[in-house]
Amino acid sequence: MRPWPLLVLLCFVLGFSPWALAESPYIICEYPLPTGSTDIGAMTVDANGIVWLIQNEPPVLYKLVRDNLTFSQYALEGFENAGFAGMSVDGQGNVWFADLRGNRFGAYTEATNDTAHFNFPGPMAPTSVVRRGDIVWIGCKEEVGEYDLRFPDEPFIDHFVYNYNSFIYDIQFDRKGDIWFVENAVNKVGVYWHNYDKISEFVIPTEGAYPFCHAIDNRSRLWFVESAPNKLGMFDMERFSFTEYDLPAIDGVKPVLSRVATVDDAVWLTDVKNGRAVRFLPDSGEWAAAVLGEGTAPVFIEADDSGMLWIYESGAGKLVALEVTERFGLVTPTPEPTATPRPCPSPSPQPTRTPGVAALIAITALALSALVCRRRR
Repeated sequence: MRPWPLLVLLCFVLGFSPWALAESPYIICEYPLPTGSTDIGAMTVDANGIVWLIQNEPPVLYKLVRDNLTFSQYALEGFENAGFAGMSVDGQGNVWFADLRGNRFGAYTEATNDTAHFNFPGPMAPTSVVRRGDIVWIGCKEEVGEYDLRFPDEPFIDHFVYNYNSFIYDIQFDRKGDIWFVENAVNKVGVYWHNYDKISEFVIPTEGAYPFCHAIDNRSRLWFVESAPNKLGMFDMERFSFTEYDLPAIDGVKPVLSRVATVDDAVWLTDVKNGRAVRFLPDSGEWAAAVLGEGTAPVFIEADDSGMLWIYESGAGKLVALEVTERFGLVTPTPEPTATPRPCPSPSPQPTRTPGVAALIAITALALSALVCRRRR
């Protein structure tokens, strides 16, 4: 539910102009995870816009319930001492996860509260897992693995890349049904052509880039983080060409990248060192940052179908919803944040600033809903 009707009503009650609220370039809403939640290994957003996170130890799934903006949690039996590296949700609502440390993958079905286990006979180092139809695809150490759920006793099918120990990360389908990935240890972007049962690989121009994750935009461009040189890389999946971007100083500070997501043709990245989410518009070359806060250490970032960005703050132990307006990126430098109201799941911490009108509105919203959000100017 959008917050604007509530905000406009509060403005009229207090005698303020509701249009002043629309001047902020972005809105941030924080959702604290349950007490004791630590060591989150992966995050995903399903087709219904539900956010899921997975904790390594003890192994627990967290689900943000959109109706009341609280978290449900589910213990994953049999996955103790896990080190989860990737997760996804299939069309039936099953949550799939790859346990890199435990050399296994699994699935959780919420309707039956059942956890399924799939163990490898040898060292496979699974990092990512997705399901399409009856087939589960797993990104492993040097292969894209194929497992048919209809024939559980049949052998696991291997689709090998050229080098051993290449460490495939972050497998994803494109719109044609082919599977793309990055190879962390051998500096490549790769694809498994499903119709041809063949793998192609493309060498990243910067040596020792150590690509770690990727996202595909609506123009068939694969964006990836070059973790060693701290660059943003792009591979055009139709022209088979690379473009690499050195990061500029944004509002006087150079980002330190962690993860990447796309919304249409815009690229979003988490700046783990400086507590920011960064947007890059490739066509115009514009960069802009949304400040999440000191000590937040944002890591994972995903977008839902509405374009809302979801970010996990590892330092603060919170899930963040970030919504930008048309004014985002027009003002430089990024101004200091101010406290504003938006429905959130927990009682509000005391605001750190008192900016005047916006603070009065925030106090009134707090009294009505006992919930908290923060808005950035």
